[in-house]
Amino acid sequence: MTSHNAIRDSVVEISRRIGKHNLDVPEMKQLMEQIERSKPGVELTNLVRQTLSPVSHLISVKNIDEIAKFFPNFPLKAVVEKVPAPEQDAIWQAISMTSLLITTLSMVPPQMLSKIETMTNTMMGAMQNGGALNDLFKNMGSVIDDDDSGNSGDDEAPTVTRRKKKIGSSKQKEFRDKLC
Repeated sequence: MTSHNAIRDSVVEISRRIGKHNLDVPEMKQLMEQIERSKPGVELTNLVRQTLSPVSHLISVKNIDEIAKFFPNFPLKAVVEKVPAPEQDAIWQAISMTSLLITTLSMVPPQMLSKIETMTNTMMGAMQNGGALNDLFKNMGSVIDDDDSGNSGDDEAPTVTRRKKKIGSSKQKEFRDKLC
Protein backbone atom coordinates (compact mmCIF):
# COMPACT_ATOMS: atom_id res chain seq x y z
CA MET A 1 0.00 0.00 0.00
CA THR A 2 1.34 3.42 -0.88
CA SER A 3 1.11 6.49 1.30
CA HIS A 4 -1.36 7.98 -1.18
CA ASN A 5 -3.60 4.92 -0.76
CA ALA A 6 -3.36 5.21 3.01
CA ILE A 7 -4.39 8.86 2.90
CA ARG A 8 -7.33 8.13 0.61
CA ASP A 9 -8.45 5.18 2.74
CA SER A 10 -8.28 7.32 5.85
CA VAL A 11 -10.28 10.16 4.31
CA VAL A 12 -12.88 7.72 2.97
CA GLU A 13 -13.25 6.09 6.39
CA ILE A 14 -13.56 9.46 8.14
CA SER A 15 -16.21 10.70 5.70
CA ARG A 16 -18.20 7.47 6.03
CA ARG A 17 -18.13 7.63 9.83
CA ILE A 18 -19.29 11.24 9.85
CA GLY A 19 -21.63 10.83 6.91
CA LYS A 20 -23.67 7.95 8.28
CA HIS A 21 -25.08 10.39 10.84
CA ASN A 22 -25.52 13.22 8.33
CA LEU A 23 -27.05 11.75 5.18
CA ASP A 24 -29.73 14.43 5.32
CA VAL A 25 -27.15 17.24 5.01
CA PRO A 26 -26.70 17.97 1.26
CA GLU A 27 -23.16 19.36 1.68
CA MET A 28 -22.07 16.26 3.58
CA LYS A 29 -23.61 13.93 1.05
CA GLN A 30 -21.90 15.83 -1.79
CA LEU A 31 -18.54 15.72 0.03
CA MET A 32 -18.87 11.97 0.63
CA GLU A 33 -19.63 11.34 -3.05
CA GLN A 34 -16.62 13.42 -4.08
CA ILE A 35 -14.36 11.51 -1.70
CA GLU A 36 -15.71 8.11 -2.78
CA ARG A 37 -14.99 8.97 -6.45
CA SER A 38 -11.46 10.17 -5.71
CA LYS A 39 -8.44 8.21 -6.80
CA PRO A 40 -5.35 7.84 -4.62
CA GLY A 41 -2.43 9.90 -5.79
CA VAL A 42 -0.49 13.11 -5.49
CA GLU A 43 -3.49 15.26 -6.42
CA LEU A 44 -5.73 13.91 -3.65
CA THR A 45 -2.87 13.94 -1.14
CA ASN A 46 -2.22 17.61 -1.94
CA LEU A 47 -5.92 18.43 -1.61
CA VAL A 48 -6.07 16.75 1.80
CA ARG A 49 -2.87 18.59 2.80
CA GLN A 50 -4.33 21.94 1.71
CA THR A 51 -7.50 21.21 3.67
CA LEU A 52 -5.89 19.99 6.90
CA SER A 53 -2.73 22.12 7.12
CA PRO A 54 -4.42 25.42 8.01
CA VAL A 55 -6.38 23.76 10.84
CA SER A 56 -3.85 21.17 12.03
CA HIS A 57 -3.13 23.11 15.22
CA LEU A 58 -6.88 23.20 15.98
CA ILE A 59 -7.44 19.47 15.40
CA SER A 60 -5.60 18.36 18.51
CA VAL A 61 -7.69 20.68 20.70
CA LYS A 62 -10.91 19.84 18.83
CA ASN A 63 -11.83 23.49 18.37
CA ILE A 64 -14.89 23.22 16.11
CA ASP A 65 -15.70 26.93 16.26
CA GLU A 66 -12.28 27.95 14.94
CA ILE A 67 -12.08 25.13 12.39
CA ALA A 68 -15.52 26.12 11.05
CA LYS A 69 -14.16 29.59 10.22
CA PHE A 70 -11.87 27.99 7.64
CA PHE A 71 -14.85 26.32 5.91
CA PRO A 72 -17.59 28.96 5.78
CA ASN A 73 -19.59 27.14 3.07
CA PHE A 74 -19.82 23.89 5.02
CA PRO A 75 -22.14 23.38 8.02
CA LEU A 76 -19.39 21.88 10.17
CA LYS A 77 -20.96 22.62 13.56
CA ALA A 78 -24.29 21.07 12.55
CA VAL A 79 -22.57 18.00 11.11
CA VAL A 80 -20.44 17.46 14.23
CA GLU A 81 -23.43 17.82 16.55
CA LYS A 82 -25.18 14.87 14.87
CA VAL A 83 -22.26 12.50 15.51
CA PRO A 84 -22.44 10.65 18.87
CA ALA A 85 -19.69 11.59 21.35
CA PRO A 86 -17.92 8.18 21.39
CA GLU A 87 -17.81 8.23 17.59
CA GLN A 88 -16.46 11.79 17.64
CA ASP A 89 -13.44 10.69 19.67
CA ALA A 90 -12.58 8.00 17.11
CA ILE A 91 -13.06 10.47 14.24
CA TRP A 92 -10.84 13.10 15.88
CA GLN A 93 -8.16 10.47 16.37
CA ALA A 94 -8.39 9.43 12.70
CA ILE A 95 -8.20 13.05 11.56
CA SER A 96 -5.17 13.63 13.81
CA MET A 97 -3.41 10.56 12.42
CA THR A 98 -4.15 11.63 8.84
CA SER A 99 -2.82 15.11 9.57
CA LEU A 100 0.31 13.60 11.13
CA LEU A 101 0.82 11.35 8.09
CA ILE A 102 0.43 14.31 5.72
CA THR A 103 2.93 16.34 7.76
CA THR A 104 5.42 13.47 7.87
CA LEU A 105 5.13 12.85 4.13
CA SER A 106 5.83 16.49 3.40
CA MET A 107 9.21 16.11 5.14
CA VAL A 108 10.31 13.06 3.13
CA PRO A 109 11.87 13.71 -0.30
CA PRO A 110 9.84 12.08 -3.11
CA GLN A 111 12.75 9.83 -4.21
CA MET A 112 13.17 8.48 -0.69
CA LEU A 113 9.42 7.98 -0.29
CA SER A 114 9.37 6.04 -3.53
CA LYS A 115 12.20 3.81 -2.34
CA ILE A 116 10.51 3.22 1.02
CA GLU A 117 7.24 2.27 -0.68
CA THR A 118 9.02 -0.02 -3.15
CA MET A 119 10.87 -1.73 -0.30
CA THR A 120 7.64 -2.07 1.70
CA ASN A 121 5.77 -3.55 -1.25
CA THR A 122 8.64 -5.97 -1.89
CA MET A 123 8.67 -7.07 1.74
CA MET A 124 4.89 -7.51 1.89
CA GLY A 125 4.87 -9.48 -1.35
CA ALA A 126 7.61 -11.79 -0.14
CA MET A 127 5.89 -12.38 3.19
CA GLN A 128 2.48 -12.98 1.60
CA ASN A 129 3.86 -15.38 -0.98
CA GLY A 130 5.77 -17.41 1.59
CA GLY A 131 9.12 -16.16 0.31
CA ALA A 132 12.18 -17.07 2.30
CA LEU A 133 13.73 -14.39 4.46
CA ASN A 134 17.03 -14.57 2.56
CA ASP A 135 15.26 -13.99 -0.75
CA LEU A 136 13.47 -11.03 0.78
CA PHE A 137 16.70 -9.38 1.90
CA LYS A 138 18.38 -10.15 -1.42
CA ASN A 139 15.54 -8.38 -3.25
CA MET A 140 15.66 -5.45 -0.86
CA GLY A 141 19.31 -4.90 -1.63
CA SER A 142 18.52 -3.73 -5.14
CA VAL A 143 16.07 -1.17 -3.76
CA ILE A 144 18.44 0.15 -1.11
CA ASP A 145 21.53 0.24 -3.36
CA ASP A 146 19.79 2.14 -6.17
CA ASP A 147 22.09 4.93 -7.41
CA ASP A 148 19.44 7.43 -8.53
CA SER A 149 19.47 9.23 -5.16
CA GLY A 150 21.76 11.96 -6.45
CA ASN A 151 24.46 11.30 -3.88
CA SER A 152 28.00 12.06 -4.93
CA GLY A 153 29.27 9.10 -2.98
CA ASP A 154 30.78 11.27 -0.25
CA ASP A 155 28.11 10.36 2.27
CA GLU A 156 27.82 6.64 1.60
CA ALA A 157 27.59 4.39 4.60
CA PRO A 158 30.72 2.44 5.43
CA THR A 159 30.74 -1.20 4.49
CA VAL A 160 30.14 -3.70 7.24
CA THR A 161 32.96 -6.08 8.04
CA ARG A 162 32.43 -9.30 9.93
CA ARG A 163 34.70 -10.37 12.70
CA LYS A 164 35.90 -13.92 12.85
CA LYS A 165 34.04 -15.84 15.48
CA LYS A 166 35.78 -17.83 18.12
CA ILE A 167 35.34 -21.50 17.64
CA GLY A 168 33.37 -23.03 20.43
CA SER A 169 30.31 -25.13 20.97
CA SER A 170 28.16 -22.78 22.95
CA LYS A 171 24.42 -22.29 22.51
CA GLN A 172 25.14 -18.66 21.75
CA LYS A 173 27.38 -19.61 18.82
CA GLU A 174 24.76 -22.00 17.45
CA PHE A 175 22.14 -19.27 17.64
CA ARG A 176 24.40 -16.78 15.85
CA ASP A 177 25.22 -19.31 13.17
CA LYS A 178 21.53 -19.89 12.52
CA LEU A 179 20.92 -16.17 12.19
CA CYS A 180 23.80 -15.62 9.80
